[in-house]
Amino acid sequence: MRCSSCSREIPDAAKFCPHCGGSQLSTPIQKPTPTRDLSKPFILLIGIGIITIILGLIITLPGLIGSTSRTTESDSRDPTNISTQAFNESIETAITLEENLEPPTPTVTTEHEQTPLQPSASPTTTPSPIPQKTSTATPMITSESTVIEVNPHDGAELVQVPAGEFLMGSDSNQDPYFWGAEGPQHPVSLDAYWIYRTEVTNTMYQACVAEQKCPRPVQMGAVDAEEYYENSAYADYPVIYVSFTHAAAYCHWVGGRLPTEAEWEKAARGTDGRLFPWGNESPGSDMSNLCDRNCARGEIVETQLNDGFGGTSPVGSFPAGVSSYGALDMAGNVWEWTFDWFQSTFYSVSPYENPNGPVSGTRHVIRGGSWSMPIGGVRVVARISKPPDTSLDNLGFRCVVDVTG
Repeated sequence: MRCSSCSREIPDAAKFCPHCGGSQLSTPIQKPTPTRDLSKPFILLIGIGIITIILGLIITLPGLIGSTSRTTESDSRDPTNISTQAFNESIETAITLEENLEPPTPTVTTEHEQTPLQPSASPTTTPSPIPQKTSTATPMITSESTVIEVNPHDGAELVQVPAGEFLMGSDSNQDPYFWGAEGPQHPVSLDAYWIYRTEVTNTMYQACVAEQKCPRPVQMGAVDAEEYYENSAYADYPVIYVSFTHAAAYCHWVGGRLPTEAEWEKAARGTDGRLFPWGNESPGSDMSNLCDRNCARGEIVETQLNDGFGGTSPVGSFPAGVSSYGALDMAGNVWEWTFDWFQSTFYSVSPYENPNGPVSGTRHVIRGGSWSMPIGGVRVVARISKPPDTSLDNLGFRCVVDVTG
């Protein structure tokens, strides 16, 4: 097989090109159709004819002609038909693996209990009416009681978000930074789940690429670093220039999936409707990587802040900004892909239990803000959208794994 992007030879079963990371369907290596060299059989026939005449064995000539005829008929079958069939079968196999492959089930263990982490299929997107229910938000879990496990597939730390209700969205009468697509605020109930404590790093993503389960990032640099993805100095920085497909492929590889928009927001804000992971007060320099006086790019710069970074920062660099469930970097650093399609008015019709977004769309919701955003852009309710093939220097992701048992 050859990659459609770089034309280099790749394994038949590979989903992405190990050389350039291209995700276009590969094309088969074309083998030339064998052609018969008629000159040698012709000379042979002449020689046999002469020998036959000399020896008087005329009776052997018809048998020779019949044998030649049968050989010609057999060789007339086009061997490229077999190659084409094999190629089509390999493509069908690749599609089947992508759609139906069951990822391994990671099992993580602590000293006090064993909790299996069971991957699930992508959430369905059929919305249902919102039940009439009064908000009864569950008590907050403090950072001191954070439950942390490790996913053996990539060594990532996961924090548990318990089942229950929380307030989703923003209230225009209370939020000084309100953006129109953030309302109305509404109660949502979710099943329990595990979420990655930090964004996926360059090192973690490289392991997926090495196993040919993820394509390489679209670009290797960053806004403040010509070499970023493969530079060991940035090993613990969030992977960037990854599209929705890149992110979904990685989460599938580790036995999980991308978080729904509701799951992302609950992990970031808890149950009390706060605007930031730490509460309602504006961030200090030690709480979030946003567009401050060092910002490498940004129209609005928070000059009163100095987080020490012009672009991305190593994951977990702002422990003071941790969420109530123990999740880090939920405000700033990089935007993060979620599962949901975007619809500006979806909150008005969102289901109460485990919403998964509209049934279709052209853009996916991204959450959390980034190093290039002002304070209003790193609130846990801020939501914008990007087409699924988008890749940016301020856009990454984290994964979710379902709780079972």
